[in-house]
Amino acid sequence: MRHRLHLSRAGYWQWPALLALTAPLTLLGVGLHISSAFFIGPMLGAILFSFAGSSLRLHRDVTVGSQAIIGCVVARSLDAPILLFVVAHWPTILVVVGITALAGCLVAWGLARFTSLDGPTASWGAMPGAAGVMVALAAEYGGDPRQVALMQYFRLIIVVSTASLVARLLASDTVHAVPVVVHQGAPAPIIAVVETLLIGAAGATLGRFFRLPAGPLLVTALFGVVLRFYGIVDLALPPWLLLLAYGALGWFVGLQFDRAMLVAALRTVPAIVGATFVLIAVCSAAGWVLAHSLRTDDLTGYLATSPGGIDSIAIIALGSKANTSVVMAVQTIRFFSIIVVAPYLVGAMRRFVGAADVSAPVL
Repeated sequence: MRHRLHLSRAGYWQWPALLALTAPLTLLGVGLHISSAFFIGPMLGAILFSFAGSSLRLHRDVTVGSQAIIGCVVARSLDAPILLFVVAHWPTILVVVGITALAGCLVAWGLARFTSLDGPTASWGAMPGAAGVMVALAAEYGGDPRQVALMQYFRLIIVVSTASLVARLLASDTVHAVPVVVHQGAPAPIIAVVETLLIGAAGATLGRFFRLPAGPLLVTALFGVVLRFYGIVDLALPPWLLLLAYGALGWFVGLQFDRAMLVAALRTVPAIVGATFVLIAVCSAAGWVLAHSLRTDDLTGYLATSPGGIDSIAIIALGSKANTSVVMAVQTIRFFSIIVVAPYLVGAMRRFVGAADVSAPVL
């Protein structure tokens, strides 16, 4: 099994080949204006490489570093207007977050009941948002991380595509509840980038030490929020850093697949597509409730409750007329809430499904 964790000499040539395959896929995604192209491109390239019989693997520590960088992204998205908005409307936001979590449980029950997926795998795959984290938690707490990755990222593609379409259709609705916050500015100095990397390293180390679910991400985000609040640091996230984090995570996920697993997983694709649209429909209803409760526009409500990744939804929100502050507030709260409660929800689903877990074959 050594070749699964470390690169053998015979495999050195495969890395440039993987990069050569990944680059055009990523550029194609960028050209088609696909959100998270720098993640999806490397993941698809790695899946194709695995499907061709490659034995390349990246060490699991790659996910730790990527989670730390994503934690810095989340920390930077939280500023005073967003926090004040959350304090003023926390009951409504928590209700909406609860609805989306229950929607994920409903979808997980349907997948475990009517497909060959076992309960834990269906549950981790159905949790809304935080796709990379759900894959990592599935590997730690039970469930097939490769199948969870397929479910999460296949759903991500569908959600991002539909969200982009909805954003165009609802772009004329521009009522906002709080000012839009957009982070812009000149390239960050090297010292700020070094400080960001040090915060990520400290958060990742402590997160692993305390063995928290998604600890590297959560601890890093907490450090970043506190240090930014007191004006100690200004997190710098240059494009190359995000490219490395998303690309490495995409490679890690894609290289977990093999030909036999992909062929078997294709049998569940129709069920995954149906479950995805059920989840989108329920979250859209929650978004409509949110929009009318907060007296904001429907597009903001839709994007705030969309079950896609927080980074992808943020990109869509910034490129549309939605209220980015509201979208990021709700998405961030749901992000943390799902990460914290997901292990307990999956445990409850395991007990609820019961015998179905024992009898259903695991793909």
